[in-house]
Amino acid sequence: MVRDEAIGEIVARSGGYEKIEKYGQWMRIANSLGLRKDQAQAVKARYEDMLRASAEADEREDEEDEEFEVEDILDSRTDDKGNIEYLVKWKDAAGDDDGEEADELNMTWEPRAHLACPELLQQFEEKQRRMQFGSSVAASGDGDDDGEEGATAAPGPGASSADGAAAIEDEDGAGAAASKRKHDERDGPVGELASPPTGAEGPPASSASDTWQRIVRLRRPEGSGASLVFEVLTADGGHVLLPNEKLRNEAPLLLVDFYEQRLQFE
Repeated sequence: MVRDEAIGEIVARSGGYEKIEKYGQWMRIANSLGLRKDQAQAVKARYEDMLRASAEADEREDEEDEEFEVEDILDSRTDDKGNIEYLVKWKDAAGDDDGEEADELNMTWEPRAHLACPELLQQFEEKQRRMQFGSSVAASGDGDDDGEEGATAAPGPGASSADGAAAIEDEDGAGAAASKRKHDERDGPVGELASPPTGAEGPPASSASDTWQRIVRLRRPEGSGASLVFEVLTADGGHVLLPNEKLRNEAPLLLVDFYEQRLQFE
């Protein structure tokens, strides 16, 4: 049995495949290997198989050595063993293909150890934290709807002036200004809240996208079951007092930003 190495050596010494094929020298190659001339075609076929196998091995090696660049991290999951995997979109991994099929070819689930993109990982994890925190804020007041409605309703016939007032205290125990504001609100329903601390007249802003800028501080009304109230800076420099429910429904991102600034990560 002739070894592949022997066939390759004889072919190389004879000028290579193309030259042997051009001049029809396969019978001479068979003779050099100690084979009969009628085995020349078998020697040729065997050498061609060797060439194909070598080319396929080189191609596999190139694919293994090729490094793709991460374009984006789309999702994460935990496998059966508790390991976190990330859904990665690779840049140009599908070559010239277009459409949804190309997008699917460009995406794979990978463990963190396979990813050399710390900035993209950090951005993805921060985005996930913001989404989870926003969801928890939006759901935090679902059980307080009755209390908020009670806080914004006008006092009943038997209610005292203290029970029906919108008595709002500053977190830092503001003095005379808070007392005056409390006195001014004593005859009105809590639903009207307070006038802007700047003294500006008119109803509170109603468009979060146009006028509400950021939450300045949290105010806590007196009374059992009363809703949280936030002091909000408006675009014109004024301040309005808005209940938690209104912000949660119309400007949840303001709540997210307010709470996120006060988070402390270890």
